[in-house]
Amino acid sequence: MPPSPRQFAQADADNPDIWKLFVRFSFEMIRRGFHHYSAYAVMHRVRWETAAVLEEEDQSYKIRNDYIPYYARKFNRAHPRYGDGEFFIERPAVADEAFPPKPARPQPGAHP
Repeated sequence: MPPSPRQFAQADADNPDIWKLFVRFSFEMIRRGFHHYSAYAVMHRVRWETAAVLEEEDQSYKIRNDYIPYYARKFNRAHPRYGDGEFFIERPAVADEAFPPKPARPQPGAHP
């Protein structure tokens, strides 16, 4: 069962370095010219970096795949300037409860 928004919020609060690395590596891809990227790829890099750098006793925290959509939405809401607000493409997920989808933008030439 996917984690609830409350579970994610607690895990995020308990592990602020995960978010910091997620943002850092996302911006590395933006600076390299990407308009969209994979949140899973960024999180795999976070996992690799934390495993390679953290002391043995600090490696007890495991990043759940189920948290990745939350991190993607958190980034998109915090940095809407990149990728037209969707640097990470969002698909419907439980994470939408914590980070509601942004309103759809009108298509060029569409009339309200």
